[in-house]
Amino acid sequence: FDATQHDTTQSDYSELPNGTYKMEIEAADVVPTSTGSGTILKTTMKVLEPAEYADRKLFNNYNIENKNPTAQEIGQRQFASLCRAIEMSSVEDTDDLLFKSFTVRVALGKPSKDGQYPARAEIKKYFFPDE
Repeated sequence: FDATQHDTTQSDYSELPNGTYKMEIEAADVVPTSTGSGTILKTTMKVLEPAEYADRKLFNNYNIENKNPTAQEIGQRQFASLCRAIEMSSVEDTDDLLFKSFTVRVALGKPSKDGQYPARAEIKKYFFPDE
């Protein structure tokens, strides 16, 4: 392996700025929660438009099953919104979610309560084709 044959330029990506984006999911996986007491759908989303942010990533998790009923309700509501945005009424496999474009509003969320994680870009609204 010759490392000099590869571009090692590093980009200093800041969070996506607040705005409306056309995106698609390029990877999705169902994994246990960190405590092992629930299930999370982890997604990697890619910006399609606007062009100046094309190919930038947004990582989003959905609490599908959680011992905290409020967390589960929020996660399932968010996942249902994603499904409606990509015009799918049911999902059998995570592959069903891949490469279907949808539009969202992204804005900066809050930092973690313990201060361990800074505020990050998150989906605030899904736009539905049927509206």
